[in-house]
Amino acid sequence: GVWSRSSAAVGAGTHTVRFVFWNEGTDPSDRGYVDRVSWFPGEGEPLAVQTRTLPHAIEGIPYSQTISGTGGTLPYRWEALVAPAGLSLSSNGTVSGSPADSGSSRFAVVLSDSNGNETFGIVEIDIHGRLRIEDRSFSALQAPASVSEPLSATGGVEPYSWTGEDLPPGLSLS
Repeated sequence: GVWSRSSAAVGAGTHTVRFVFWNEGTDPSDRGYVDRVSWFPGEGEPLAVQTRTLPHAIEGIPYSQTISGTGGTLPYRWEALVAPAGLSLSSNGTVSGSPADSGSSRFAVVLSDSNGNETFGIVEIDIHGRLRIEDRSFSALQAPASVSEPLSATGGVEPYSWTGEDLPPGLSLS
């Protein structure tokens, strides 16, 4: 969503407002809230969290991405209210760690500038499970014969690409 303000209607300072959000088609009781917005005229644009969606991560694999903000006065200071398990947000805006759980996650961040202004934002990240080839046994094959059997995998990011290395003569993977 987008919110706007009028300098004639809203004075400087921190104002209590309530922005409500939820995913379309989900239970509206599963809502997120942002409760405070700071705006100080004469200091340029209002402070805002610019990053809303982070690139996907893989469960258990080291991850590092930086979120960004706009407005206010540099330098910024960042804080996560509750980051996804295994990830943390440093004061310089770097989300890092090794995600512990797969799934889609939203977490609230607080952005503060050097003048003490602060604002909140919601950042989303999709954490995919680790790529795993499903265990299976193959049919016994006696020469000369031909057989084709499917392979399957879970986790990671689809679509998958399959390649075979050092396959014996007569065996191929497509």
